[in-house]
Amino acid sequence: MEKTTITSVTIMGLSVRTSNAAGKADQDIPALWNRFMAAGILEKIPGKLDHWLYACYSDYDGDHTQPYTMYLGCKVAAGTPVPEGMHSVIIQQGDYQKFQAKGDLTKGAVVEAWHRIWQADLDRAYTTDFEAYDPQYSDPTQGVVDIYIALK
Repeated sequence: MEKTTITSVTIMGLSVRTSNAAGKADQDIPALWNRFMAAGILEKIPGKLDHWLYACYSDYDGDHTQPYTMYLGCKVAAGTPVPEGMHSVIIQQGDYQKFQAKGDLTKGAVVEAWHRIWQADLDRAYTTDFEAYDPQYSDPTQGVVDIYIALK
């Protein structure tokens, strides 16, 4: 765990409104990933700045037990027009606590990291939290994902 400052960045891709209640996110988030991959959204995002994937959690109705919006996409230049069917979110500049998930991403390594985060004593801002997927880790069974939690 380390504290870091992030500069503002725009992420563009697909989104879904969900919550952690009653396993809703357990269905909605994998379905969004499947839709993103099956439709080749990565190649359709205009103005990509790199090939990292970002899973962003924003528009919280309160804390992590309340509904939120999950965005899945890539970093784009500010002001890039959003194509029909896609959405964008801005990761706000500020202080973030960085966590890391390592291991088999297909067997819940990221979900396990989130369970640790939810139990951590953090002064969370509940603005935009995000996961950053480095393209060098192309084998999801040997994944490394950085998770950033916005702080007050």
